[in-house]
Amino acid sequence: MKIRPAEAKDLPRLHDILVATARFTDDEVEIAVHLVDSAIKHPEKGDYVAHVAEGSDARIQGYVCFGPTPMT
Repeated sequence: MKIRPAEAKDLPRLHDILVATARFTDDEVEIAVHLVDSAIKHPEKGDYVAHVAEGSDARIQGYVCFGPTPMT
């Protein structure tokens, strides 16, 4: 397993993973993908950080996206 920063090319696979879990609403999936996209496009802001886990076949197996929560 390889962990690396998320890239724009990963977004469709991340979307598929979120939908396949059948635990998120359409709005939640949209927001999750948007946050990863924001982390990719605007790393200088430091709002979010996103990484993906690649299997031995280079297919994305999962991801993490995190950032600060205001007033916590």
